[in-house]
Amino acid sequence: MTRARLQGALASLALALAACAPVHRLTHGGRAGGAGAGLAAAFAAATAAASPAAPPLAPLRAEGDRLVDPWGGTVILRGANYSERSKRPPFVGWMRPEDFLGMREAGFDAVRFLLTWEAIEPVAGSYDAAYLDEVGRALDWAHAHGVHVLLDMHQDMWSRDFGGDGAPRWATDDHALVPNAPVGFPLNYLNPDVVGNFTRFWRDPARQAPLVRAWGEVVRRFRSHPAVVGYDLFNEPFPGLVPLFETRELPEFYDRVIAEVRRHDPERPIFIEPGIAVGGGLPTLLRRPRDPHLVYAPHYYDPTTAFNIFTLGTATNIHSSGYDGGRWRAAAAFDLARWQARRLDAPLVLGEWGIDLGSSRADDYLEDQLSLVEERLMGALLWDWDAAEPHAMSPVDVGGVPKPALDRLARPYPRRTAGRLLAYRYEPRTERLELRFEELRPAVPGATEIAVSTLRYRGGLVVESSDPPGAWRWEHDLARAVVRIWSDPSRGLHTLVVRPR
Repeated sequence: MTRARLQGALASLALALAACAPVHRLTHGGRAGGAGAGLAAAFAAATAAASPAAPPLAPLRAEGDRLVDPWGGTVILRGANYSERSKRPPFVGWMRPEDFLGMREAGFDAVRFLLTWEAIEPVAGSYDAAYLDEVGRALDWAHAHGVHVLLDMHQDMWSRDFGGDGAPRWATDDHALVPNAPVGFPLNYLNPDVVGNFTRFWRDPARQAPLVRAWGEVVRRFRSHPAVVGYDLFNEPFPGLVPLFETRELPEFYDRVIAEVRRHDPERPIFIEPGIAVGGGLPTLLRRPRDPHLVYAPHYYDPTTAFNIFTLGTATNIHSSGYDGGRWRAAAAFDLARWQARRLDAPLVLGEWGIDLGSSRADDYLEDQLSLVEERLMGALLWDWDAAEPHAMSPVDVGGVPKPALDRLARPYPRRTAGRLLAYRYEPRTERLELRFEELRPAVPGATEIAVSTLRYRGGLVVESSDPPGAWRWEHDLARAVVRIWSDPSRGLHTLVVRPR
């Protein structure tokens, strides 16, 4: 039996066992809560009442423009990055199982988990087993709460020597051409030593080899962990002084890392990022690396909201200038990203997006971004979820206390569709989710699963279907924050609605 068939058989058994587990059906209404302190109380009560049990996570694969499970169901990844705190020592020790429970109760089903080369290999040729053990423990917590984990090799501005994160000091050239006092992200990318380190890295495979081997150690450790959904090879690649590096140097680097990853894990999807400039809405020239299991994972930050040029000269990092309502910019960027994903023949997952949640019209920005993500059937991972320290872009505060923005983010979506998802849309004013999908042949077994945060529908919910009465059924599993809907496979098209009671 091949590994893929064995995974599918085990996943089928897990699905059958999950279907036999007791669920909680919502049969009566309740009093709706408010935002602010009321939101925090409601969220805390819901998470405290929820069972720690979660459905088993099935392995995913890339199939054309879809991420699919072993039965062919369409999967949408929605979640957050975890987290800014991972970028500096102590790299671990602050993570908590409650973080993953909180994400699940918000309706999130995925996390992009930050790793850094410095943390993995602080001394050349020596991997930090204690660090990787702590990562493994966090993966266990994620799996216990039904959260997929995308392992991300993170960097910003090459290393901590230049006010960023990523490479260890032994892999960093610092010629002291300019003082290394950080001037904030992203201006320190213009530091000549930062430019030089990237330039030499892309041009010299020997400089890449230690990072390639470090990836091999990570995959060797976690290739069998059921929470791991894939590998994001390099965060926001910066070209240095290499012209058109997306056409040769970057895909050649990806090919080297992929070859090492595939020595240990032949199947999990590889998430590839274009050059850093694409995060502002620019096109990419990225060539498809040589692997059949790829996901295109660009980032997007509206350039008019992400940085305020009048305050970037300080060391206080990102300052938001607020949102002007220009939804068209993200619409154009997302359409371009979708075209690029089709050119690469890969599913599209937005690896990072977000805004300073305290800035003007931040709620409007979140609504516009999420509605665009829904219209384009994209996965999306918010920057970020940080319960360890104050962070302006995190929807939770220290200790996991939710900010009001979490109510905006915790919207229902089809995390697993028993067929090909055609369209879906959530209307926040009425709390109405509508989705359409078509049957595939052979039919996809199992239920369509709608992620429903415990913050939603506190007065009860109703599910409607275009299928004939008696030909379909549904259940609301409160403990697992999901609505499951079994449709009539004899009908080619289905329309489902979830709305308040």
